[in-house]
Amino acid sequence: LLPGGAERRPGRWPDVVVTKGTLGQSGAAAYVRDRIALPLDNPWQRAVRPSSVAFFEDGRAAVSTVDGDLWIVSGLGKTLAAVSWRRFTCGLHEPYSVVIRGGEIFVFDRSGLKRLHDRDGDGEADFHEWFCHDFWQSVDTRDFPHDMALRPDGGFYLIKGGQQNDHLSRHSGRVLSISTDGDTVEIFSSGHRNGFLGIDSDSGDLFACDQQGHWIPATPVQRLRRGGYYGFKRAAPPGVAEPRIEDPITWLPHRAAQSAVDIVIVSDERLGGLAGSLVCVDYFRPGLLKVFSTGAAVRLDPAFDFPLLKGAINPLDGNLYLVGFQIWGTAAKEPAGFGRLRRDRTVADVMPGGVIVGRQGIVLRFNTRIDPVMRG
Repeated sequence: LLPGGAERRPGRWPDVVVTKGTLGQSGAAAYVRDRIALPLDNPWQRAVRPSSVAFFEDGRAAVSTVDGDLWIVSGLGKTLAAVSWRRFTCGLHEPYSVVIRGGEIFVFDRSGLKRLHDRDGDGEADFHEWFCHDFWQSVDTRDFPHDMALRPDGGFYLIKGGQQNDHLSRHSGRVLSISTDGDTVEIFSSGHRNGFLGIDSDSGDLFACDQQGHWIPATPVQRLRRGGYYGFKRAAPPGVAEPRIEDPITWLPHRAAQSAVDIVIVSDERLGGLAGSLVCVDYFRPGLLKVFSTGAAVRLDPAFDFPLLKGAINPLDGNLYLVGFQIWGTAAKEPAGFGRLRRDRTVADVMPGGVIVGRQGIVLRFNTRIDPVMRG
Protein backbone atom coordinates (compact mmCIF):
# COMPACT_ATOMS: atom_id res chain seq x y z
CA LEU A 1 0.00 0.00 0.00
CA LEU A 2 3.00 2.30 0.42
CA PRO A 3 5.23 3.40 -2.49
CA GLY A 4 8.43 2.38 -0.69
CA GLY A 5 11.81 4.05 -0.71
CA ALA A 6 13.19 4.39 -4.21
CA GLU A 7 15.92 6.70 -2.98
CA ARG A 8 19.00 5.04 -1.52
CA ARG A 9 19.69 6.32 1.99
CA PRO A 10 22.26 5.32 4.62
CA GLY A 11 21.12 2.35 6.65
CA ARG A 12 20.38 2.37 10.36
CA TRP A 13 23.02 -0.27 11.09
CA PRO A 14 25.91 0.18 8.67
CA ASP A 15 28.37 -1.49 11.02
CA VAL A 16 29.43 -5.04 10.22
CA VAL A 17 30.43 -7.27 13.11
CA VAL A 18 33.20 -9.71 12.21
CA THR A 19 33.69 -12.96 14.11
CA LYS A 20 35.67 -16.06 13.30
CA GLY A 21 35.16 -19.76 13.54
CA THR A 22 36.94 -22.61 15.25
CA LEU A 23 37.56 -25.64 13.06
CA GLY A 24 37.10 -29.10 14.46
CA GLN A 25 39.94 -31.59 14.59
CA SER A 26 40.64 -33.20 11.23
CA GLY A 27 41.50 -36.87 10.97
CA ALA A 28 39.58 -37.86 14.08
CA ALA A 29 36.14 -38.69 12.71
CA ALA A 30 34.29 -38.96 9.39
CA TYR A 31 32.22 -35.91 10.32
CA VAL A 32 33.72 -32.81 11.88
CA ARG A 33 31.93 -30.09 13.81
CA ASP A 34 33.05 -26.46 13.42
CA ARG A 35 31.93 -23.51 15.54
CA ILE A 36 31.13 -20.00 14.34
CA ALA A 37 31.29 -17.25 16.95
CA LEU A 38 28.11 -15.22 17.43
CA PRO A 39 28.25 -11.39 17.22
CA LEU A 40 27.66 -10.97 20.94
CA ASP A 41 29.84 -7.86 21.12
CA ASN A 42 27.76 -5.68 18.81
CA PRO A 43 27.20 -1.88 18.84
CA TRP A 44 23.49 -2.23 19.64
CA GLN A 45 23.98 -4.52 22.66
CA ARG A 46 21.58 -7.02 21.14
CA ALA A 47 21.28 -10.52 22.52
CA VAL A 48 21.94 -13.09 19.78
CA ARG A 49 20.01 -16.32 20.36
CA PRO A 50 19.68 -17.97 16.92
CA SER A 51 16.36 -19.64 16.14
CA SER A 52 16.64 -20.51 12.43
CA VAL A 53 18.97 -20.40 9.42
CA ALA A 54 18.43 -20.35 5.66
CA PHE A 55 20.79 -19.85 2.71
CA PHE A 56 21.02 -17.78 -0.43
CA GLU A 57 22.42 -19.44 -3.54
CA ASP A 58 25.71 -17.55 -3.12
CA GLY A 59 26.33 -19.13 0.32
CA ARG A 60 25.26 -16.21 2.51
CA ALA A 61 23.06 -17.14 5.46
CA ALA A 62 19.97 -15.48 6.93
CA VAL A 63 19.92 -16.12 10.68
CA SER A 64 16.93 -15.14 12.82
CA THR A 65 17.04 -14.67 16.58
CA VAL A 66 14.23 -15.21 19.06
CA ASP A 67 14.95 -11.65 20.23
CA GLY A 68 13.45 -10.33 16.98
CA ASP A 69 16.45 -9.63 14.75
CA LEU A 70 17.56 -11.11 11.45
CA TRP A 71 21.23 -11.08 10.43
CA ILE A 72 22.85 -11.67 7.03
CA VAL A 73 26.00 -13.74 7.50
CA SER A 74 28.78 -13.97 4.90
CA GLY A 75 32.30 -15.36 4.87
CA LEU A 76 31.28 -18.95 5.63
CA GLY A 77 34.26 -20.37 3.77
CA LYS A 78 36.58 -23.26 4.53
CA THR A 79 38.62 -21.48 7.19
CA LEU A 80 35.87 -19.34 8.78
CA ALA A 81 38.63 -16.79 9.38
CA ALA A 82 36.40 -13.72 8.93
CA VAL A 83 32.64 -14.21 9.25
CA SER A 84 30.68 -10.99 8.69
CA TRP A 85 27.36 -10.31 10.42
CA ARG A 86 25.14 -7.51 9.06
CA ARG A 87 21.94 -6.68 10.91
CA PHE A 88 19.12 -6.83 8.34
CA THR A 89 16.04 -6.06 10.42
CA CYS A 90 14.55 -5.99 13.92
CA GLY A 91 11.12 -5.93 15.55
CA LEU A 92 10.05 -9.47 14.66
CA HIS A 93 7.90 -11.30 17.22
CA GLU A 94 9.74 -14.48 18.21
CA PRO A 95 10.67 -15.66 14.69
CA TYR A 96 11.37 -19.39 14.67
CA SER A 97 11.66 -20.09 10.97
CA VAL A 98 13.25 -18.47 7.92
CA VAL A 99 13.17 -19.57 4.29
CA ILE A 100 14.45 -17.92 1.12
CA ARG A 101 12.38 -18.02 -2.06
CA GLY A 102 13.83 -16.54 -5.21
CA GLY A 103 16.28 -14.46 -3.23
CA GLU A 104 13.54 -13.04 -0.95
CA ILE A 105 13.46 -13.64 2.80
CA PHE A 106 10.30 -15.01 4.41
CA VAL A 107 9.94 -15.20 8.20
CA PHE A 108 7.35 -17.06 10.28
CA ASP A 109 6.78 -15.37 13.64
CA ARG A 110 3.89 -15.03 16.07
CA SER A 111 2.18 -12.37 13.97
CA GLY A 112 2.16 -14.41 10.76
CA LEU A 113 4.18 -15.13 7.65
CA LYS A 114 6.15 -12.06 6.54
CA ARG A 115 8.17 -11.14 3.48
CA LEU A 116 11.06 -8.77 4.18
CA HIS A 117 11.81 -6.11 1.56
CA ASP A 118 14.97 -4.08 1.01
CA ARG A 119 13.53 -1.55 -1.43
CA ASP A 120 16.38 0.94 -1.47
CA GLY A 121 19.16 -1.63 -1.67
CA ASP A 122 21.03 -0.50 1.44
CA GLY A 123 21.38 -4.02 2.84
CA GLU A 124 18.59 -3.61 5.41
CA ALA A 125 14.89 -4.37 5.37
CA ASP A 126 12.74 -1.26 5.11
CA PHE A 127 9.35 -2.93 4.80
CA HIS A 128 7.75 -5.95 6.51
CA GLU A 129 4.98 -7.26 4.26
CA TRP A 130 2.34 -9.41 5.93
CA PHE A 131 2.42 -12.07 3.23
CA CYS A 132 -0.13 -14.23 5.05
CA HIS A 133 -1.71 -14.08 8.49
CA ASP A 134 -5.10 -15.62 7.73
CA PHE A 135 -4.83 -18.16 10.53
CA TRP A 136 -5.38 -18.14 14.27
CA GLN A 137 -2.66 -17.23 16.73
CA SER A 138 -3.42 -17.58 20.43
CA VAL A 139 -1.68 -15.83 23.32
CA ASP A 140 -0.69 -19.16 24.86
CA THR A 141 3.03 -19.31 25.58
CA ARG A 142 3.47 -22.60 23.69
CA ASP A 143 1.64 -21.56 20.54
CA PHE A 144 5.03 -21.18 18.90
CA PRO A 145 5.46 -20.49 15.17
CA HIS A 146 7.56 -23.64 15.15
CA ASP A 147 8.61 -24.27 11.59
CA MET A 148 8.14 -23.59 7.90
CA ALA A 149 9.02 -25.46 4.71
CA LEU A 150 9.13 -24.17 1.15
CA ARG A 151 7.11 -26.27 -1.30
CA PRO A 152 8.57 -27.04 -4.76
CA ASP A 153 5.79 -24.92 -6.32
CA GLY A 154 6.73 -21.87 -4.22
CA GLY A 155 4.01 -22.24 -1.60
CA PHE A 156 4.68 -22.86 2.08
CA TYR A 157 3.93 -25.33 4.84
CA LEU A 158 3.71 -23.93 8.37
CA ILE A 159 3.42 -25.80 11.65
CA LYS A 160 2.35 -24.28 14.96
CA GLY A 161 2.85 -25.58 18.49
CA GLY A 162 -0.14 -27.61 19.64
CA GLN A 163 0.49 -27.80 23.37
CA GLN A 164 -2.00 -25.13 24.42
CA ASN A 165 -3.37 -25.09 27.94
CA ASP A 166 -5.67 -22.09 28.29
CA HIS A 167 -6.24 -20.74 24.77
CA LEU A 168 -7.03 -23.50 22.29
CA SER A 169 -6.70 -22.48 18.66
CA ARG A 170 -8.22 -24.14 15.60
CA HIS A 171 -4.88 -23.87 13.76
CA SER A 172 -2.44 -24.84 16.51
CA GLY A 173 -0.98 -28.33 16.31
CA ARG A 174 -1.70 -28.38 12.58
CA VAL A 175 0.33 -28.16 9.41
CA LEU A 176 -1.00 -25.31 7.29
CA SER A 177 -0.59 -25.16 3.51
CA ILE A 178 -0.13 -21.62 2.20
CA SER A 179 -0.60 -20.81 -1.49
CA THR A 180 2.20 -19.25 -3.54
CA ASP A 181 0.52 -15.82 -3.38
CA GLY A 182 -0.31 -16.09 0.34
CA ASP A 183 -4.05 -15.73 -0.26
CA THR A 184 -5.17 -19.26 0.63
CA VAL A 185 -4.69 -21.23 3.87
CA GLU A 186 -5.65 -24.90 4.19
CA ILE A 187 -5.14 -27.43 6.99
CA PHE A 188 -2.83 -30.12 5.60
CA SER A 189 -2.55 -32.42 8.66
CA SER A 190 -3.41 -32.37 12.35
CA GLY A 191 -2.56 -33.90 15.71
CA HIS A 192 0.94 -32.46 16.16
CA ARG A 193 2.08 -31.69 19.71
CA ASN A 194 5.32 -29.77 19.09
CA GLY A 195 6.09 -30.60 15.48
CA PHE A 196 8.91 -29.55 13.17
CA LEU A 197 9.08 -29.99 9.39
CA GLY A 198 11.40 -31.18 6.66
CA ILE A 199 10.67 -31.35 2.95
CA ASP A 200 12.21 -33.15 -0.02
CA SER A 201 12.69 -30.26 -2.44
CA ASP A 202 12.55 -32.61 -5.45
CA SER A 203 9.57 -34.83 -4.68
CA GLY A 204 7.71 -32.49 -2.35
CA ASP A 205 7.36 -35.25 0.26
CA LEU A 206 6.79 -33.69 3.68
CA PHE A 207 8.25 -35.09 6.90
CA ALA A 208 7.94 -34.15 10.54
CA CYS A 209 9.18 -35.01 14.00
CA ASP A 210 7.39 -34.43 17.29
CA GLN A 211 8.14 -34.50 21.02
CA GLN A 212 6.95 -37.03 23.57
CA GLY A 213 4.27 -36.19 26.16
CA HIS A 214 0.45 -35.78 26.10
CA TRP A 215 -0.60 -38.74 23.90
CA ILE A 216 2.79 -38.82 22.14
CA PRO A 217 4.60 -41.75 23.86
CA ALA A 218 8.05 -41.21 22.31
CA THR A 219 9.70 -39.17 19.55
CA PRO A 220 8.08 -39.99 16.19
CA VAL A 221 9.58 -39.38 12.75
CA GLN A 222 6.70 -39.09 10.30
CA ARG A 223 6.02 -38.91 6.58
CA LEU A 224 2.97 -36.66 6.42
CA ARG A 225 0.01 -37.08 4.14
CA ARG A 226 -2.77 -34.64 3.39
CA GLY A 227 -5.60 -35.09 5.87
CA GLY A 228 -3.49 -37.25 8.20
CA TYR A 229 -3.91 -37.24 11.99
CA TYR A 230 -0.85 -37.89 14.19
CA GLY A 231 -2.17 -38.46 17.69
CA PHE A 232 -2.14 -35.25 19.74
CA LYS A 233 -5.79 -35.05 20.88
CA ARG A 234 -6.00 -31.31 21.47
CA ALA A 235 -5.27 -30.80 17.77
CA ALA A 236 -7.57 -33.56 16.48
CA PRO A 237 -9.84 -33.03 13.46
CA PRO A 238 -13.14 -31.49 14.60
CA GLY A 239 -16.26 -33.64 14.58
CA VAL A 240 -14.46 -36.99 14.47
CA ALA A 241 -14.85 -39.11 17.61
CA GLU A 242 -11.88 -41.46 17.16
CA PRO A 243 -9.79 -40.40 14.17
CA ARG A 244 -7.31 -42.92 12.83
CA ILE A 245 -3.72 -42.20 13.91
CA GLU A 246 -1.15 -42.48 11.15
CA ASP A 247 1.83 -44.74 11.81
CA PRO A 248 5.24 -42.99 11.90
CA ILE A 249 8.34 -44.13 10.08
CA THR A 250 9.82 -44.88 13.49
CA TRP A 251 9.62 -44.12 17.20
CA LEU A 252 12.88 -42.86 18.69
CA PRO A 253 13.25 -43.94 22.34
CA HIS A 254 13.45 -41.21 24.96
CA ARG A 255 17.05 -42.10 25.74
CA ALA A 256 17.97 -41.83 22.04
CA ALA A 257 16.29 -38.50 21.21
CA GLN A 258 14.58 -36.78 24.09
CA SER A 259 13.51 -33.65 22.25
CA ALA A 260 13.57 -33.71 18.44
CA VAL A 261 13.34 -30.25 16.90
CA ASP A 262 13.98 -30.46 13.16
CA ILE A 263 14.19 -32.75 10.13
CA VAL A 264 16.75 -32.07 7.39
CA ILE A 265 16.56 -33.99 4.10
CA VAL A 266 20.12 -34.29 2.80
CA SER A 267 20.43 -34.58 -0.98
CA ASP A 268 23.96 -33.21 -1.43
CA GLU A 269 26.53 -35.94 -2.15
CA ARG A 270 29.26 -33.85 -0.50
CA LEU A 271 27.99 -35.00 2.91
CA GLY A 272 28.97 -38.58 2.13
CA GLY A 273 26.92 -41.24 3.89
CA LEU A 274 24.28 -38.73 4.95
CA ALA A 275 23.28 -38.07 1.34
CA GLY A 276 19.78 -39.26 0.51
CA SER A 277 18.71 -39.60 4.13
CA LEU A 278 16.61 -37.93 6.79
CA VAL A 279 18.60 -36.26 9.56
CA CYS A 280 16.75 -35.72 12.82
CA VAL A 281 18.01 -32.89 15.04
CA ASP A 282 18.01 -33.58 18.79
CA TYR A 283 17.80 -30.59 21.10
CA PHE A 284 18.31 -32.05 24.58
CA ARG A 285 21.54 -33.98 23.88
CA PRO A 286 22.58 -31.78 21.00
CA GLY A 287 23.26 -34.11 18.11
CA LEU A 288 22.03 -35.67 14.89
CA LEU A 289 20.46 -39.01 13.98
CA LYS A 290 20.34 -40.53 10.53
CA VAL A 291 16.89 -42.08 10.09
CA PHE A 292 16.37 -44.94 7.62
CA SER A 293 13.12 -45.67 5.79
CA THR A 294 13.07 -49.08 7.50
CA GLY A 295 12.63 -47.38 10.88
CA ALA A 296 16.20 -47.69 12.14
CA ALA A 297 18.26 -44.70 13.27
CA VAL A 298 21.97 -44.16 13.88
CA ARG A 299 23.33 -41.37 16.04
CA LEU A 300 26.25 -39.35 14.62
CA ASP A 301 29.41 -38.47 16.44
CA PRO A 302 30.55 -35.99 17.53
CA ALA A 303 27.86 -34.13 19.46
CA PHE A 304 27.52 -30.35 19.72
CA ASP A 305 27.98 -28.32 22.90
CA PHE A 306 25.09 -25.87 22.34
CA PRO A 307 21.34 -26.61 22.06
CA LEU A 308 20.31 -27.36 18.48
CA LEU A 309 17.05 -26.04 17.02
CA LYS A 310 17.31 -25.79 13.23
CA GLY A 311 19.57 -26.96 10.43
CA ALA A 312 20.00 -26.14 6.73
CA ILE A 313 22.32 -27.17 3.89
CA ASN A 314 24.51 -24.44 2.40
CA PRO A 315 24.25 -24.90 -1.41
CA LEU A 316 27.72 -23.40 -1.90
CA ASP A 317 29.74 -25.90 0.15
CA GLY A 318 27.18 -28.68 0.76
CA ASN A 319 27.70 -28.63 4.53
CA LEU A 320 25.01 -28.77 7.21
CA TYR A 321 24.81 -25.62 9.36
CA LEU A 322 22.99 -25.66 12.69
CA VAL A 323 21.77 -22.97 15.07
CA GLY A 324 20.02 -22.95 18.42
CA PHE A 325 19.65 -21.57 21.90
CA GLN A 326 18.39 -22.75 25.28
CA ILE A 327 14.62 -22.47 25.32
CA TRP A 328 13.94 -25.21 27.90
CA GLY A 329 15.95 -27.89 29.72
CA THR A 330 19.05 -29.16 27.95
CA ALA A 331 22.23 -31.10 28.59
CA ALA A 332 24.19 -28.60 26.47
CA LYS A 333 27.11 -26.79 28.06
CA GLU A 334 26.54 -23.46 26.29
CA PRO A 335 23.35 -21.35 25.99
CA ALA A 336 23.47 -20.63 22.23
CA GLY A 337 25.54 -21.25 19.14
CA PHE A 338 26.10 -21.55 15.40
CA GLY A 339 27.84 -24.65 14.09
CA ARG A 340 28.74 -26.58 10.96
CA LEU A 341 28.93 -30.29 10.17
CA ARG A 342 31.25 -31.26 7.33
CA ARG A 343 32.58 -34.49 5.89
CA ASP A 344 36.28 -35.23 6.54
CA ARG A 345 37.27 -37.39 3.59
CA THR A 346 40.59 -38.34 5.15
CA VAL A 347 38.62 -40.64 7.49
CA ALA A 348 36.56 -43.61 6.29
CA ASP A 349 32.83 -43.24 6.77
CA VAL A 350 31.67 -46.43 8.46
CA MET A 351 28.13 -45.24 9.06
CA PRO A 352 25.65 -47.86 7.77
CA GLY A 353 24.26 -47.08 4.35
CA GLY A 354 21.25 -49.30 4.91
CA VAL A 355 19.56 -51.21 7.72
CA ILE A 356 17.13 -54.13 7.43
CA VAL A 357 15.36 -55.21 10.59
CA GLY A 358 14.06 -58.79 10.60
CA ARG A 359 12.70 -61.33 13.04
CA GLN A 360 16.01 -63.14 13.24
CA GLY A 361 18.34 -60.19 13.33
CA ILE A 362 19.50 -56.93 11.83
CA VAL A 363 21.35 -56.62 8.51
CA LEU A 364 23.69 -53.64 8.11
CA ARG A 365 24.93 -52.50 4.72
CA PHE A 366 27.99 -50.27 4.45
CA ASN A 367 29.09 -48.08 1.56
CA THR A 368 32.78 -48.67 2.22
CA ARG A 369 34.90 -51.68 3.09
CA ILE A 370 35.18 -52.03 6.86
CA ASP A 371 37.53 -53.87 9.17
CA PRO A 372 35.96 -57.24 10.12
CA VAL A 373 37.18 -56.62 13.69
CA MET A 374 35.45 -53.41 14.74
CA ARG A 375 37.24 -51.40 17.38
CA GLY A 376 36.36 -48.18 19.21
